[in-house]
Amino acid sequence: MPDASPFVSLSRHQEPRTSTKRALLSLSRSIEARALASAPQAQLWVSLQHVRFHTGLTRRLHEDMARAGVEVHVYGVGVRDGRPGPVLLRGHDISEFGLLAQEWDVLLVTPDGALGLAARQVDPAPVGAEDDMGRRFEWVLSEDRADVVYATASLPGEDFVIGRDFGVPRPA
Repeated sequence: MPDASPFVSLSRHQEPRTSTKRALLSLSRSIEARALASAPQAQLWVSLQHVRFHTGLTRRLHEDMARAGVEVHVYGVGVRDGRPGPVLLRGHDISEFGLLAQEWDVLLVTPDGALGLAARQVDPAPVGAEDDMGRRFEWVLSEDRADVVYATASLPGEDFVIGRDFGVPRPA
């Protein structure tokens, strides 16, 4: 049976470190760049807490990866309310009360390897804060393929394709 979340899964194998979002951003970007370089034979799972964090450069990068053939799964509160994208960009709406709503996970699996960043927010973001780069996360990084694949098993499987199902009203 899978663990409750990618962070729970990967942090069982090593002691988490603590850093700001600003410090973790380069790790996240390097994993995403590796996914793009491995296209079309890569799969990427990204948990980014809330759809408001799936904008700008992050959104464009995920769209570029999907167009290149990388299967990209994005998890976040309100993801269904995002704008459409390429067919291989799959959105997974999550509960604001679940563990994933506190996590920032970037999990990559390629035919010849894997790399996973799993982070959990330590302190809540200040209400109305303009700059969220100071948010603090506990995090772990793994290159163990079996551990990263196992961590992906904790993610919900129901998805919708951002673009094809965009705009379909949710059931009441």
